[in-house]
Amino acid sequence: MTDAIDLTTEQRNQLNDLLRRFLPGVVVWAYGSRVKWTTRPNSDLDLVAFTTPEQRPQVADLKEALAESNLPFPVDLHVWDDVPERFREIIQKEYVVVQEAKEPEGKTRVPLEWQRHEVSKLLADGKLVIGDGYRAKNSELSQTGLPFARAGNINNGFQFTEADHFPSDALSRVGNKVSQPGDVVFTSKGTVGRFAFVREDTMRFVYSPQLCFWRSLDQSLIQSRFLYYWMHGSEFFAQFKGVAGQTDMAEYVSLTDQRRMHITLPQIAAQRAIAHILGTLDDKIELNRRMNETLEAMARALFKSWFSCLDTLRVEAAELIRQGVLEIGDGYRAKNSELGDQGLPFIRAGNLNNGFDTEGAEVLRHDSVAKTGNKVSRPGDVAFTSKGTIGRFARVTQFTQPFVYSPQVCFWRSLNHKQIQPALLYCWMQSGDLKAQIDAVAGQTDMAPYVSLQDQRKMEVPVFPEDQDVIAGHIDAILARQALCIEESKTLSAIRDTLLPKLISGELRVKDAERFIERGCQSTARNSDSYMT
Repeated sequence: MTDAIDLTTEQRNQLNDLLRRFLPGVVVWAYGSRVKWTTRPNSDLDLVAFTTPEQRPQVADLKEALAESNLPFPVDLHVWDDVPERFREIIQKEYVVVQEAKEPEGKTRVPLEWQRHEVSKLLADGKLVIGDGYRAKNSELSQTGLPFARAGNINNGFQFTEADHFPSDALSRVGNKVSQPGDVVFTSKGTVGRFAFVREDTMRFVYSPQLCFWRSLDQSLIQSRFLYYWMHGSEFFAQFKGVAGQTDMAEYVSLTDQRRMHITLPQIAAQRAIAHILGTLDDKIELNRRMNETLEAMARALFKSWFSCLDTLRVEAAELIRQGVLEIGDGYRAKNSELGDQGLPFIRAGNLNNGFDTEGAEVLRHDSVAKTGNKVSRPGDVAFTSKGTIGRFARVTQFTQPFVYSPQVCFWRSLNHKQIQPALLYCWMQSGDLKAQIDAVAGQTDMAPYVSLQDQRKMEVPVFPEDQDVIAGHIDAILARQALCIEESKTLSAIRDTLLPKLISGELRVKDAERFIERGCQSTARNSDSYMT
């Protein structure tokens, strides 16, 4: 399966020999530029290995052997359990299996006190339920009732704003395919491998066939939230990934496939402790998300109240550009060969959702960044998606990692803060005033919705009064608090992503994890205090 990697036959053979010698039977993937065939002669070869904690010394020995080998390029070897969740998603999009699994004889893959259970036995004993969704006809759906959850509604939790609904008076047809607190939800068709946990306060919903759920019926054996975190670990990933691509169709993991799986569980006290540690981090992240929604609503309401009382003059954006007050730009048109491992994040439309996903973005090489000019982000920029799904906005804060805009993303930048305060520009751009102007031009072609730079520069922008500093100061304070919440959540997410694979595999003890969290939270608090003072 190494034919798809940009290596010579001799290089492939040498690599295979080293893998068999140091990590026999371990799954190893290649990813990055040598899989995409965008390499230079000395480009790195990126590998990730699905090893156990006990195999750490072998990984270290393999790294040393690779460094001393005759391969004419560096080899970056990573362990899957150490890879952050966001970066895992990037790897999963395009990889090649370099070495397939073969269980070494006599090897113990988990701590001795953990027990492996066959899922089929758990089902037969009434300890677990695995189900999929209800196959509803379009005529059965309505505007009221319970949300009818599809794969698109599973993204960092549940997003039901635009979901169809299933009538409440027809739920008898659905059986057990209605959510219950503690359910672990898994997207099993198309975009396979997104997860969500049904909390006590999660709105009840009906499962569609694109979703599967695992439901513990015995909390003394399988703690529900531990089950959710186990699904993020390498044991479940290796099993579902091994069957997801068995057909020429889109990826799919059937109920039959899932019922043939196995799960390794510690004692229930350890499950509860692990679920508590990781759940506390996720609960704080969720609290921050809700707080940010409240802060966003406060900022918009404050702006709307102030703006509605103004007798505002308007001027074409092009005039403000000529005066040097405003800049409106789009992104850098990068070639595939300009993308690599070292440089700045290259933000596409898919990376713009409730902020900027700089960790999940591709990277524009440093030598190309030098060519981008003003297309590198600056604090105060307001970015929005101008092609396809139009009108997703995000604000560049003082915490945002610098990045390069792609052509799918446009930015508005105040160059004179006395005339246009960035906080007011951000609030106005999310108002109905700009939305009406965007809607008027977005559908002018038969292609996907698109708002050109020419269209944007013709739009009318309000002329804010000279005393705008007062209201801008109040809104800035709200947005600054929001930015701190976002930054804290990123830190908490990084801690969670580091701890999860180690806790789920038994490599890290609960007490050690608690100390790790304490140090991380103290660092976050110091950073917040430093900013606020």
